[in-house]
Amino acid sequence: MRGPDNEILARIKAGADIRILAEIAAEAGAPAFGTMADALADKAYVNISEMIDEPVPANLWPLLAENFAALDAALAGDGLKERWSEDFIFSWLRMFPRLPRRYFPLVADRAVQGGVRQREFARYLLREVADLTPLITPMLTSGPETKRLAAARWLAERRDGNAIAPLRAALAKEKSVTVKAAAMSALAACGDDTSDLFAEATLLAEAEKGLASTKVDYSPFFDAENLPVLHWADGREVSAKLVKWWFARSHKLKMAGGDPMIHMALERLDRRDAERLGAAIVSAFISYDTQRPSSEEANAYAAENAKRRYESSKKWRKDFTEELAFAELRREKLAIYLNSALDHRGLLALARFAPPAETTLLVKRYLREHGKRPNQCRALIDALMANPVPQVLQLVLIASQRHKQPGMRKYAGEVITAFAEARGWTPAELGDRTMPSAGIDEDGILELPIGERLYRARLVAERGKNGAQELKLVLENPDGKPIASLPTPTDPEEAEEAKEGKKLLSSAKKELKQTVELQSGRLYEAMCAARIWPREDFETFLLAHPIVGRLLRRLVLAGHDDKGKIIGSFRALDDGSFTNAEDEPVKLDTFAGISIAHRVSLGEAGAKAWKTHLDDYEVQPLFEQLDRPVLSDEKPNAKHIDDRKGWMIDNLTLRSAAEALGYVRGSVEDGAGFYTYEKAFGDCGFAAVIEFTGSYIGENERVPKALTEMRFAKILPGGRVIYGGETTLSKVPPVLLSETWNDLHAIADKGTGFDSEWQKKGGW
Repeated sequence: MRGPDNEILARIKAGADIRILAEIAAEAGAPAFGTMADALADKAYVNISEMIDEPVPANLWPLLAENFAALDAALAGDGLKERWSEDFIFSWLRMFPRLPRRYFPLVADRAVQGGVRQREFARYLLREVADLTPLITPMLTSGPETKRLAAARWLAERRDGNAIAPLRAALAKEKSVTVKAAAMSALAACGDDTSDLFAEATLLAEAEKGLASTKVDYSPFFDAENLPVLHWADGREVSAKLVKWWFARSHKLKMAGGDPMIHMALERLDRRDAERLGAAIVSAFISYDTQRPSSEEANAYAAENAKRRYESSKKWRKDFTEELAFAELRREKLAIYLNSALDHRGLLALARFAPPAETTLLVKRYLREHGKRPNQCRALIDALMANPVPQVLQLVLIASQRHKQPGMRKYAGEVITAFAEARGWTPAELGDRTMPSAGIDEDGILELPIGERLYRARLVAERGKNGAQELKLVLENPDGKPIASLPTPTDPEEAEEAKEGKKLLSSAKKELKQTVELQSGRLYEAMCAARIWPREDFETFLLAHPIVGRLLRRLVLAGHDDKGKIIGSFRALDDGSFTNAEDEPVKLDTFAGISIAHRVSLGEAGAKAWKTHLDDYEVQPLFEQLDRPVLSDEKPNAKHIDDRKGWMIDNLTLRSAAEALGYVRGSVEDGAGFYTYEKAFGDCGFAAVIEFTGSYIGENERVPKALTEMRFAKILPGGRVIYGGETTLSKVPPVLLSETWNDLHAIADKGTGFDSEWQKKGGW
């Protein structure tokens, strides 16, 4: 039998009017609001960082509305604040269907001066306030620099033209370089013409004034008295004093993504100068940040300390030797970072036009090999996103799904989601619309003119040394015959064109390799997520793409009707036509949508027919669609897959096997331990989670572990995994369920099999 407290809470959760229950409590002698606040806490409280995503209890606000005085006192720091945190009391405002006007100023202030979570929540509360700009603009000229800066950035996000006049007025009075940059960014975002702020005379005057009062040191990267010589687009040389100010100002602002002033300056430069400057900046940043001790230094350090390490460790480390101590110490020494480029991240603002193919390759390598330096990773992403060309967007999109560090996945996800939402796209649609083409046209040709002669690089599919099919660029002379390289003419003009052509060809080859790798992964994820493209989008953005269109020729596709049902399957041919498994022609206009087919969706008979077809025509599939076993649906209400529970595998083999299949380490818990490997599938909003008996960050010795289960978690836009709660397997797309089940088995097969004593041996 339930007690009275439980009965009250049960009625609240069932939707009872809380005011009636408050009256009952008051008649029983309890202070009405104070007592019911306990019930309110039980019903309403969630962490403020999750408030936006949680449903609003509709039966609580009337009680709050009848107790504004008590709520005012609590928000002012009196009364109830002694019993609950400020965040908790602040969260009560969410219970109202609309934020009461009396709280507009308070919430607006929290939106610029609160903590990160509180700012986000405050702006959520104000989302439907129509006249919000007048609440923000007074903050541009009052309070500390942090408040003025936050107000300017908020106005930039809102893009309200009514903010232009107040921003102009504030800019004229502002002394802070950081706030001025944010105000100019806001003006541009709000649609103002800011060209008057960038006249050359104005820039020089500001440079002289700024250099007189700004002291910065970027000597590890560049000599301040010997900076790169730059030219305006019309050929005039940029004043050395102005270049020096750009370096000093960027360094001081520490905004890796830059600001409107530096963006507009870089746009006015000769593009080749801007590219060379950007390449030098990124290269210097990464080179300085990743400098390690030399092999000689590591050997000397290990030799000096090996005996001491051995003597101190041999008692508790079985089979430990002085040679192992030497190797361990050498490895530790080589892992040390000698420098940090973080304090110099502002210089990355000058890298806006760094050549995308080369730069994204450098940054991709940095993210992979130095991901444990999150602040530098964020700075590099911010710098790249200042020029969001397709190569950059694809890199950030993949980082949001596959980076090893959860924090970086979250940050990259937020960046790419914000970019997509600003254009009315989902991240998946953004990925479709921004696939790099390496300069190759729809016929698979990259033109390389030299004088009156036209050389071409043709995109062809060839078998590589390992037998795998690869897309390559084959260089041809004007007669269409293959050649090894472009000529080097004696004519100066043609020699310059040949030099540019060689650079373009080299860049295209790098971009082609990156695009094939990234887009193959995206197509596989789309298959797992059962993504269905509208036929028009599939034809426009995928089939017509010079690289992805050729990748699709190695896949079996499925056609859907307007209700999502599969009504046919087909394959794209080299001549632009389509065929089914029986070699009959297929017309795309008979389908409303198109997806990547799979054994699960085709059925056993369909999969067998397509396997025969692909074998007959010697088509090498881009990835496995038809061969992996299918998970039978025996337990539709289950929430876990546990058929590999108790299978043993050491921590290092587990990490290697999981990462090879695209899984990344899950969140780190207290004590630097983690217990999951995860793989996000953003197209369908799920993450596959493989649980095991746990490991520790930095654990480099082989330690036995045991697999326990696989489950599925929801993910929010931006890639944040929602922990807690369980998803029924029947709600997971069948292809995703089957593929990840195969992943679990593939990982388990790398270990030593089932052990009945796994709980004892696996560290459970």
